[in-house]
Amino acid sequence: MLCARHLCLVFVRAMSERLVQANGATAPFAGRTSRSVVSRLRCAMAALVLAGACIADLQARPFVIGSIANAPSTETTLYYPLAAYLGRNLTEFGFSSGKVTVAQDIPGLINLFNAGLIDFYIDSPYALLAVSQASGTKVILRRWKNGRPDYCSIIVVRKESGITGLADLNGKLIAFENDFSTSGYLLPKLALQASGLSLSEYHDGSDHLGATSIGYIFSRDEENTLVWVLRGRVSAGAIGTHEYERFRPAERDQLHIIYQTAPIPRQLVSVKKDTSAPRTARIRSLLIELENAEAGRKLMANLEDTTRFDDIPADAEQSLAPIRAHLSRSVALTER
Repeated sequence: MLCARHLCLVFVRAMSERLVQANGATAPFAGRTSRSVVSRLRCAMAALVLAGACIADLQARPFVIGSIANAPSTETTLYYPLAAYLGRNLTEFGFSSGKVTVAQDIPGLINLFNAGLIDFYIDSPYALLAVSQASGTKVILRRWKNGRPDYCSIIVVRKESGITGLADLNGKLIAFENDFSTSGYLLPKLALQASGLSLSEYHDGSDHLGATSIGYIFSRDEENTLVWVLRGRVSAGAIGTHEYERFRPAERDQLHIIYQTAPIPRQLVSVKKDTSAPRTARIRSLLIELENAEAGRKLMANLEDTTRFDDIPADAEQSLAPIRAHLSRSVALTER
């Protein structure tokens, strides 16, 4: 941007010198004519400099945070302050402001990344790593959402159900949250499959539950999952410990946890694949330093009670291996 302005100045000054020399050699009253030409050229130079500034402003673009949600306006309100903060502090990389772009599903966000329309993405491990595998985004940090660095997935049943282990779920129905939830779908599904159990998606009223497999349906919300278990619509439900703990003790007292996974990072942070090393380092620094200032802590608090961004510990990185392996198998099957 500065280079364009500099070139304008060099060009105008060169033209000024040539015109002055020409007038000084041939025109009567050369001094007066030269001063007139110089004056006009200075005005032209000022206009060009202003034009260069305008062009530079037009070249600056917003720093875009991508997300997945069915309610774009809610997601935009949530992430815009962070996008604006990053955009304001990344001016040396051509950014000037912030923006949030919301996709309806994982494939939609992958397409946006591949089109170069997204710079940054925060989500739970399954969704974020799925996007990363398909678009090449780079995982750079962990996010402490709701003040938690990690969480587990659990499978719950009603206490009086007689279900005491995973094998007892054969011939029964389990509720998952949605097909891109880490704790409410992928981790419990992998655990059931690792135990030698088979699963098939169940559609109300149209499918028969076999005695040797587990049927599953999507509740679309973790609260729905527990309500369905409590009301007997399903025999079991998968949910994250962070969500389970938010329910009233009276409700939790009616439930029994029959399975719990190892902890995994609460959320991860990624940047698009062509983000330069200096820009990545700057983004990391801006996020890690948020907890050191009152304004930064306030910004994080308004972002779903985030308390910290930090490096991913080795044990946390290792906990992501089953998810990465699952995604690799899925890609291999797709490419057959």
